[in-house]
Amino acid sequence: MALYAQGKVGFSRNRFQSYDENTNVLIDENTSNTFQMGIRPGITYFMSKNLALETGLGFLGYSKTNSELEESDGGTFDWTRESSFFSFDLNSSNLFFGLSFYY
Repeated sequence: MALYAQGKVGFSRNRFQSYDENTNVLIDENTSNTFQMGIRPGITYFMSKNLALETGLGFLGYSKTNSELEESDGGTFDWTRESSFFSFDLNSSNLFFGLSFYY
């Protein structure tokens, strides 16, 4: 049996545009970039020399998001926002199983 920590790094970019349904003219555009990183702890149980059952539970990580809204009429309601947070999650939706073959 062995303990492990699996690393995770991710980046996502979202872009949403709103249009006037009568004239089909662009009203505003919302863009956000999210960066996240963290670790997932787990246990590896060797059933034989080459075959192991892996179980990962939980997630400990950091996430940072930058968002921006631009109005198409010159920006009367333009804004930018930055948010970041740490998370620690042990719920059952973060329970993973795997089978590994070592050669």
